[in-house]
Amino acid sequence: MKMPKQVITTFLTSLFLLNTAVSASQGIFFYQSAGVSINPLGVLLDTRALYRIPLSKSQDILWKSTKLDIGLANEWTPADDFLGVRITCEPIAIFDITLRAGYYGMFNVFGYGYYPMATAASNYNDSVRKALDPLSVNGWWCSAAPNLKLKLGRFIAVDCVTANLFDMQQKGYFLEVRSYAIHKTQDIDIQNDAYALFEINKVIMTGLNYHVLSVLGTKVFSDRLSAMAIVTPEWKRFESTFLAVVAGLYFRDPLFRMNGYVAVQAGFEIKIR
Repeated sequence: MKMPKQVITTFLTSLFLLNTAVSASQGIFFYQSAGVSINPLGVLLDTRALYRIPLSKSQDILWKSTKLDIGLANEWTPADDFLGVRITCEPIAIFDITLRAGYYGMFNVFGYGYYPMATAASNYNDSVRKALDPLSVNGWWCSAAPNLKLKLGRFIAVDCVTANLFDMQQKGYFLEVRSYAIHKTQDIDIQNDAYALFEINKVIMTGLNYHVLSVLGTKVFSDRLSAMAIVTPEWKRFESTFLAVVAGLYFRDPLFRMNGYVAVQAGFEIKIR
């Protein structure tokens, strides 16, 4: 596979779909997923190790999946790496929140990395980016992501708001490769993912995703609408498995306006002990 020239996180949320119908069990869990995307072209490996504590013994649909997950997460791409603490609390089946904080390094090992930008409106298409000399920079990344989930029969609605705080310990502007948008070197962006899904059967769901990005420091705005399909097969050795395919169109974006977007992500969660 050709090494990607651009890198972005494929956009699935922490997927309540994996365990809304399953009682939480206490123990140590391992999660692994891999994703690829086009526009921008990117690769992501997401690895987590966590300890799970059930919050209720009730088998009522609102309480049986409630839990607290505490652990470590590593999100690697060929351009950057996040390593930090990840905490997810689900006090009721219709709501959860994920907090994460840690090291965020952008590195020039594979010819990518930290791209300084002159202004918030700088061009960063392929030809411009090829002329730049990416740097290796160490910084910090913190995020909070509340997630609201509703289900009526076979219809599912999800809304997830993610607030990201970046501190790259530099001055000026840079190209943040996960959102693929220009940020100040100390900046906050807000992302909202709204999902409307239909459960075809216990394994397959289809629906729509509307994604919005707003960068507070640079006033960058992006939105896209996508169709998606999610497959969650049940395998005895795994707590959960999933495959998601997404295809959509950008409406407003500094680089990809009226261009298509495609992403595929697959992963699993397994109980270690």
